[in-house]
Amino acid sequence: MTSDSKSGSSETVAWLQSTLPDFAKLTGDDIEAATDFLLLWSVFELQALDGNASVNTISEFARRVSDGGKVDANVIQKAAHYFRQRYFEDGDFTNAFHELYARDDKGKSMVEQFLSAAQFSPDDSLQANLLITYRLKNNFVHGSKMAYGLAGQFENFRHANAVIKAALNAIY
Repeated sequence: MTSDSKSGSSETVAWLQSTLPDFAKLTGDDIEAATDFLLLWSVFELQALDGNASVNTISEFARRVSDGGKVDANVIQKAAHYFRQRYFEDGDFTNAFHELYARDDKGKSMVEQFLSAAQFSPDDSLQANLLITYRLKNNFVHGSKMAYGLAGQFENFRHANAVIKAALNAIY
């Protein structure tokens, strides 16, 4: 695989850009954030969840590391603020939230409670951020993100990447 270090392009990216019209609209930052997300998630799932990501294992991990106080609360709060603005507005869940949870999911009710709460604990914030990140991963890996495109997803991936790194820092 050849790569142009300035643009981050590769044969695969070039093929995607020439084959999928919407992919050609993505910026280098969009592609980099999405690629970083997949790499970070893979490490997180293996190292933090023993290769078994689920709502239960993520919730247990969040409780375990929150007790140790090793998670950077500032990173988690910034992500929580971003996700709240994106997914809950004027007392209701946004279209973006309904796209995130296009099908019912065990973690959906936990995330709904978090997003709609007036106040929340740092433990709840970490758990909800990780569950949102998990849903982003599922939608991305299983193709539903492609149904409405990756354009405009940069901030999602940027905040999800920060959450994953903060979670990983808690175990390293």
